[in-house]
Formats: sequence, C-alpha cells, structure tokens
Amino acid sequence: MFSHAAALVRDLQAEDIATILLKGLALALVFYQEPALRPMADIDVLVRPERIGAASAVCRRLGWQPVFDPHDLLPLDQGVHFTRNSKFQLDLHWRAFWQIHQDWDEEVWTQTLPVALAGVNTQCLNATMQLLHVCVHGTQWSEEPSIRWVADAMAILRSERYPVDWEGLLEQAAKRKYTLPMLETLEYLRLALDAPVPPEVLETLRRNRPTPFERISYRALTSGNEALRTLLWWQLVAPLRARSGVSWQKRWSMLLRYVRAKWRVRSLWALPFSAIAKLGSKAARGVWAALPSRAARPAPPGLDRP
Repeated sequence: MFSHAAALVRDLQAEDIATILLKGLALALVFYQEPALRPMADIDVLVRPERIGAASAVCRRLGWQPVFDPHDLLPLDQGVHFTRNSKFQLDLHWRAFWQIHQDWDEEVWTQTLPVALAGVNTQCLNATMQLLHVCVHGTQWSEEPSIRWVADAMAILRSERYPVDWEGLLEQAAKRKYTLPMLETLEYLRLALDAPVPPEVLETLRRNRPTPFERISYRALTSGNEALRTLLWWQLVAPLRARSGVSWQKRWSMLLRYVRAKWRVRSLWALPFSAIAKLGSKAARGVWAALPSRAARPAPPGLDRP
C-alpha cells in the first residue's frame, strides 16, 4: 500500500499537484513508533480542489478507477473513492474537513509536517490539526465502528517530537464549530485512558456552549440514517455554516446531482421513492433489532427446535 501511495504522490508531484497525506498513511509514518502497528484499509491523499480534475487523470493513468465522477460530488463532499483491481482503495480528498470554506481549506496547507513515503517527500498535518482531524472523524457515523480513532489520538498525544498546540486547537475548534465532538472525544480520552489533556482545555470547551443549530448538525453527523445525513447535513448544514454565498437554487442543484450519484438514481422522479425506501429499510432494521433474539423467540407451531 505504501508503494502504491508513493507512486501516486510521485506522479501527482510531476504534474505540479501538491499533496498532503491523511489518516492512516500519515499517522503510521509520523506518530506511531512502528508503521505496522496502525491498521490501514485505504490510501488517503489530499489535493487542492482546483486540481481535482488533473489529479483524477493521474489516478486513472496509474490504474485507479473512480467509484463516482468527482465532479458529481463537488463541492458537497470531501473526496472521491478510487479502486484498483478490487484490492486497494484510494480516497482522493479535496478537503480535509467537511466545511465548504475556501480560507479554512487553504489554512490546512499551512499547518503541515514534512514526511517521507518510500523515498518520496511530501507532507502531512501537524500534531494540532492531526488531533482535530482524528477526533472529528472519529465521531462520524460509520458502518464499521471507527474505534481506532482512540489509538490514533493517543499516539499523537504521546508524541514527544510533535507536541499539540492546545491554544491553536481551541481556536480551530471554535472557528470550525467543533466544540461538541472535541469535548466528547477529549473528555473520553482523559477519563478512560488518562490522556495528557490539560483540564483547562476541557473547561474552555465546556464554556463554549454550542448553538441549537450546531447540536442539530452534530446529530446529523453521528446519525446512522443515510437520508437524514444527506438531506440535513449537506443541504442545510454545510452551505449555511460555510456562508458560501451560493444561492438556494444552486444548492438544490448541487444536492440533487450529489444524491443522484451517491444513490445511483438515474431520474429525479426516482429520488423521493429512493429516500422512502432507505428510510423504510432503516426503520425495519430498527424494529427487527428491537425484537428478542432468535434463541429467545418461541419456535413456530409444529416445530420442535432448540
């Protein structure tokens, strides 16, 4: 996986496309004492939004095939998945965080550390931004529980070479409206694992009371309901939080294109039915989960089974 990532970064740099390694690659190389200690399922590389077309072409040239057309997901998503011979997955990101905010996107590129990947020099997020990234992504709902965020956060906090700038972290959390995820994750790390989180940092986060709108957006982020996340998160939260100046008509157009791609729906008329089906499926699974287990349910009449 490191070899594939190095080849990709090398070819991207040859096209004058700057890169930042994200998630597993960066954590394994910089913050873990031994890279093999960090499980990895994919490769995560960040490029600037305006270079996503050229970067996608480089990926295709190397044999990576996109799961979605990147232009269908811009600007509402963070990145697009690529696969290679059904063995590896690449996530090509154009934003490290979900907000649509050009200044904040560019700010990420100024808070990096140098890193060497199989002889190729690139960069990753510094300890402060890395901890913010790990904690925020750790709270997002996922089919596969992302419990490894705990180990990642502890690896960063225990790093002697790259200390966390706590004032800078609080500034980023307040600016990006990440008070709730940072408070919940840092409190957990300190209480459960005695993480070296300064008490005054937690107290500051407690004093920064989130608005009702922030609470709603956080619930959408952590919800397992796909329809709720799509309709509330992307259409209402992201554009409003970003203050992007995009008209509501433009937002709806972007949302429809995004949802059609994600849900693989060809016709706009099919979107409501797809949403109802997804909501119904979630509700059915919830009802089934609430029922007693098979072992506890009585056997149908006429069957004598344990």
